[in-house]
Formats: sequence, C-alpha cells, structure tokens
Amino acid sequence: MKPIEIYHNFSWWLRYTEFGLWWYHNIEWPFLYPFRCFFNPRHKKLRKAIPKTWSDSTELIRDINFTLLTEFYEDEIGGDKGCQEQEKLNREGNKNSKWADFYNQLSIYYNYITEEREKIEEALNNSYPEKPAKVDWLEWINQPHSYEKRYKKVIEIETYLKKRDTEVLTWIIKNRDGFWT
Repeated sequence: MKPIEIYHNFSWWLRYTEFGLWWYHNIEWPFLYPFRCFFNPRHKKLRKAIPKTWSDSTELIRDINFTLLTEFYEDEIGGDKGCQEQEKLNREGNKNSKWADFYNQLSIYYNYITEEREKIEEALNNSYPEKPAKVDWLEWINQPHSYEKRYKKVIEIETYLKKRDTEVLTWIIKNRDGFWT
C-alpha cells in the first residue's frame, strides 16, 4: 500500500489513536504548514511595511515596530472600541491594573503613529527654505553660518520627530509582554 492509501483507509485510526496523533503532528503538519504559509502568508501588513527596495536598518526598525503596534491595535484588540472594553475589564478586575495604563498608552501611541506623525512629516517637508532665484545652490549653502540659520526649523522638527519615535520604540520594547493576547 502507498502512504496516501494508508491515510485514506485508516484516517480515523490515525486521528484518534496515540500513534495517529503522533503521526499527524509530527509528519503531516510539518509538511503542510510551509505550503499553507506560502499561499496564505502570516503578518501580511508587516510584509507590506518592508519596502521592496533598499532601506536603512534604522528606518526598517522604526517602520516594522510601528506596523506591529498598529496591527495589534487594529486587528487583535479591535481599535478604539476594543481598547475601551479592555480598559473597562481591567479596571473592574483590579483598580490599579497596569494593563489599563498599557491600553491608554497604546491608544496614545497609535494616534501618534497614524495621525500626528504624518502632520509632523508634512510640516518638515514644508519647512525647507526656498532657493533664491539668481544664486548658485552650492554658493548659497556654503556661505558661512548660513546652514544653521536657514535650516533651523528643519533641524528642530527632525530632532522632535527622532525624540518622539525613540520614546514610542522604547515603550514598545519595555511593554512587549502586553502585546500577547
């Protein structure tokens, strides 16, 4: 008999006996799972966050972790409604629950990632100074002490953005146990 015929003829035995459970988990599952994952990959949003071109590691770390946070907030908890329900359950069970604080911070950082950060990046793009019409670009940039004066607003916004991103990333790492549902 071929292995497939054995499976079809004795499938009840393979599923409901001790040997059958061993066979199902140790032989069939490892062979089928990679194919299932190939045709239906896990963490689809995370895969979309990784660019198809070259990207710096610092940007990848930020983008992947922000995507993980947004995916957890939207899919696993259920957005604002799910967060409010979780906070309510945690507050009813324990008045000083650390998880209620976790969900509060989670919603704050989710709003930062999805709304505030886009506005800050738009302000950053609009804060670059315009080049004068008749001046050569290299001469204009290389004038003494002109870079810090002209790009003062850009430097301030970039510094604030980096500080805020670091705050969110460190919070994600410190509270990684809360992302388990």
